[in-house]
Amino acid sequence: MGKVIVQSRVSVELKEEAEKILAGLGMTTAEAIRLFLQQTVNSCKFPFTPELRQPKAEFKQAIKELDEDKSEHFENFDDFTASWDKDRFN
Repeated sequence: MGKVIVQSRVSVELKEEAEKILAGLGMTTAEAIRLFLQQTVNSCKFPFTPELRQPKAEFKQAIKELDEDKSEHFENFDDFTASWDKDRFN
């Protein structure tokens, strides 16, 4: 059986993040890609359900506050940035 090279362009950050996770699983990026392709062939479908990243707890809380109209309101941008300094240094 002949071999071919499969190429894909991804960001450096994505590649490095994935490599760390895969290394923890004892697998190289090339092995993970081969596994993905083999599972696609074996099951005749996408081998997993893609998922969106889940927002962090702080983000969920901020959205909840916005929905409940409990968020802080500012008259202008200077007041908004001043609240950052107050929170950071007090």
